[in-house]
Amino acid sequence: AQLGPHSVMELTKQLEKQKEITLQAQEAVKSLEAEKTAVYQELEQCRSDLQESRHRMEQMERNSVGDIWQVMQLGAPLEEQARASNERREAMADASEPLAGGADKNASKPLAGGAD
Repeated sequence: AQLGPHSVMELTKQLEKQKEITLQAQEAVKSLEAEKTAVYQELEQCRSDLQESRHRMEQMERNSVGDIWQVMQLGAPLEEQARASNERREAMADASEPLAGGADKNASKPLAGGAD
């Protein structure tokens, strides 16, 4: 079968349209590949940031535990000092109180049956 000039022109037009569509599709694929690469890079950056944040949180947690331990270590002697100081204060207060049944308690009381 022979093709006439009209058929050749029609096939050429269709071929040009197919080429254009193919080029557009290739450009779209390139664009999507570039976008995919950018998204993967962003994802990797997010993973890296997340890992760094986790590391910092763990470090802060370790530091906090260390700080709490240090406060507890320092607090125990201070608590003991406060207890000893309170005991000394109580002992001094007890020593300055008059003895029960002593003459001091009765000195301000008038004698029973005495003349005023």
